[in-house]
Amino acid sequence: MLKLVFEKIGDDYLWKSTLDLLKNDNRMHTKWKNYSSQKLYAQDIEFDDTLLAISEMMDDILA
Repeated sequence: MLKLVFEKIGDDYLWKSTLDLLKNDNRMHTKWKNYSSQKLYAQDIEFDDTLLAISEMMDDILA
């Protein structure tokens, strides 16, 4: 399964497409809002910021 994350689709990796889907998924935004309202450490973190952090880490890993 992990190998699939690093598969390329055209010029992009599968993980980038997956993050794009998550970024545009209203259900995931709602789930994050609910989660972050229950967890003190996550209250000031936006969902898009988590996706950006994942994207930056993946870019660093694959550089």
